[in-house]
Order: sequence, then C-alpha cells, then structure tokens
Amino acid sequence: MSASPQDDPAEPEAVPGPRAGEPPVTGNRLVDGVLAELAGVDALPVGERLERLTAAQQGLAEILDGTRAESPDPGRRP
Repeated sequence: MSASPQDDPAEPEAVPGPRAGEPPVTGNRLVDGVLAELAGVDALPVGERLERLTAAQQGLAEILDGTRAESPDPGRRP
C-alpha cells in the first residue's frame, strides 16, 4: 500500500533568515546595532577584521552584562 500525501509528516515552514551579507535581526536594538557594525567585515583585511570582531564581542558582552544587572537574583528574597 502506498502512502498518501496525508500520511507524510508535514514539512516545517521555512523561516526567512537574513539575506546574504546582511546581519541577522534579533529584535533587540542594541544587539542589532552591534551586529550591523559587522556588515562587510568579510571584505576587510585580517587585522581590521579582528578589530571589528573584537569590538563586536565587547559590545555584546556589555549588553549581556547590562541585562544581568537588571535581572533579579533568583536566589535572593525581597
């Protein structure tokens, strides 16, 4: 007996991603700003690429640290 199209599992819907060469959009304006600074990084000389990637990593770490400061400590009672 052959399987009918109804018996086949549904294909997951494709989620559109960023276009080639465009940074992903996270919805967080601060993160999106840092990622936008990486546009064109592939075309840069290695030294400049490293500087831009390092700056982006530092920027993302600062954003993450800022969100940790705003979050309550789950082990601490008010």
